Amino acid sequence: MAYEKKGLVLFIATIFVLSVFLTVSATADDFTPMNHNATVTISPNIANCDTIPSEYTVNIENDGGSDSYGIYNVKIYKAQTNIVDIICGPAPSGWTFDGFKFGLYCEYSTNPEGTDVIENGENLDFTFNASVVQEQCASTFRVSTLDNEAIVAGGSGAEKDHYLQLLVDCTDPVLEKVVGLPKIPGPVDGWDYWINANTTLYFTVTDSTSLDECNLGVDYCEYVVIRDGTVISNRNLTFENGEVLKWEDSFDEDCNHEIFIECYDLAGNMVELYEWDKVDVTPPVTTKTISDPKKIFKGVEWIDSITEITLSAVDPDPTEEGC
Repeated sequence: MAYEKKGLVLFIATIFVLSVFLTVSATADDFTPMNHNATVTISPNIANCDTIPSEYTVNIENDGGSDSYGIYNVKIYKAQTNIVDIICGPAPSGWTFDGFKFGLYCEYSTNPEGTDVIENGENLDFTFNASVVQEQCASTFRVSTLDNEAIVAGGSGAEKDHYLQLLVDCTDPVLEKVVGLPKIPGPVDGWDYWINANTTLYFTVTDSTSLDECNLGVDYCEYVVIRDGTVISNRNLTFENGEVLKWEDSFDEDCNHEIFIECYDLAGNMVELYEWDKVDVTPPVTTKTISDPKKIFKGVEWIDSITEITLSAVDPDPTEEGC
């Protein structure tokens, strides 16, 4: 009888242990650590090949939800293409710049149990400066974020990689000018053309991938017209379809018209044009002189074979600017 009770107790104990084991196993299988989720962006995300290093800002936002752990370590890796030099920026307030490690990345950290970790719903900016050359149409930056789960909750924690693209366009847009008719070329060392009110000037700026596969498109043009030292037009022209911008102009007043144009693509590359045209819209004046003998009868001038007729013409210059 004693043996039967002992066996029953052993059986019940075995069932209990097995039940606990299965429960724990199921719970472990179903549990997924929250760690963290981050949205990482770079600004600006377009670059040209300016010789002066430009500043870039990497924004890290912790948006993993209420159960997300705080981010306390950030690494910004130098891109493998297009980037000549990278200079790590200062650490944000409450963080430490740990150095440019192994010639590969800028590392930043803060106390994982402190108040400066990037908690859920918070974001923080990190900066660096870089010089760019064009080897390819884009550079890929790797940014890693490490959360504090392992320290504050005894979990495994997570270091996650994020990949950001910096588009690179180092080619200036192309600006073309066509002066319509009528026109007369100016002197070699002077103005461009003599024109009048019927002359139309056509302008086209292009930044298309057919010219360079890395071109990103036209952004805008600054268009300024100065007549005899006074600005008569100053406007920004925006693109029509991103690749080509066209416009035209004409002038109906004497005299000197200077045109200054600067056109920029989306990467900040610039092309400029200067045009100087003399506009003449004032018709010449012709004067007729009839000597004697002559007679005017009913509005008709009568002369004979010895009467001299003299015609003199002048081209007025109402602005006194040489037009």
